[in-house]
Amino acid sequence: MRSNTARLRSALHVLTQEIASGEVADLGQRLRGNSGILNDIETRLTLTEQYQRNVKEAAVQTNEQQEALGVVHDVTSKLAATILASPVPANPKALDAYVMEAEQALTTMVSRLNLEYGGQYLFSGLAIDQPPLISAEEILDKLEELTEGLASADEVSGKVFDWFDALPGSGGFSDVAYKGTLDDVRRLRVSGSHYIELGASAADPAIRNLLKGVALTALAGRGVAEDQYDKKLTMMRRGGEIASGNEPALVAYMARIGIRQKGLEVQGIKNTTSLSILQRTRNDIRQVDPYETSVALTETESQLETLYTLTARLSKLNLTEYLR
Repeated sequence: MRSNTARLRSALHVLTQEIASGEVADLGQRLRGNSGILNDIETRLTLTEQYQRNVKEAAVQTNEQQEALGVVHDVTSKLAATILASPVPANPKALDAYVMEAEQALTTMVSRLNLEYGGQYLFSGLAIDQPPLISAEEILDKLEELTEGLASADEVSGKVFDWFDALPGSGGFSDVAYKGTLDDVRRLRVSGSHYIELGASAADPAIRNLLKGVALTALAGRGVAEDQYDKKLTMMRRGGEIASGNEPALVAYMARIGIRQKGLEVQGIKNTTSLSILQRTRNDIRQVDPYETSVALTETESQLETLYTLTARLSKLNLTEYLR
């Protein structure tokens, strides 16, 4: 009877625990000792959850990149339209308003391209620990130094173009103004067989040429005398033409990021589906049937009560009562 009591109490404890947790108390018995199946599911579940976190991180970063490039597109297209579509001012001082707008546009562009998210700079290639560009003021200071003493707008424009287009190691934009990496691509794994590229560079030609045009326009307000009206006007209009002419390249660059965003959306759906299947499979292995467990609990309680009742009756039996 003591043995039966202990057995029923143990069964009652196990069943109560399973009812409370919803999971099988003895997985080894459920799996018949083959725990490799469950371990494999748990491993795949952990990896897929990490992939999904990577997808969400990459989605946020590409969204931030897209928004930053949207601002760059807006300020450059507005500046180009203002310079190229507006009537040519007769008063040289009226050009100063365009120069100020160009300086503000360049400042805005550099600020957005130096975007930081979660401690990472998004337009520095692999050098995510540092901003990609020096300040707009420093860029203009460098250009002013390079073009000092040049008489014509053609000479100034040529010097500016050469500086922005100089190959790495030549002392140009890529060495002085840009602090990120050029060719390396940053990748993030989003599934067992797929990576997503997160690399974006402020030195990409699509962006660099816009900076070139806006910087040339802003430079018209530096080192150009007030009486050099033609020189200032030519520099400004040439800068506006460069900015306007390179807008399609920026749109194409944004489209490539848009393709990444679409790929992340599709991969996120796939990961969500995989997580659902894996979780359901794991639950089927680990979870108990509430109805069957409840029936077993009721039967065990009934058996234990019967055993207690029998024990109580037996404890009252003695020889004297029997002889009476």
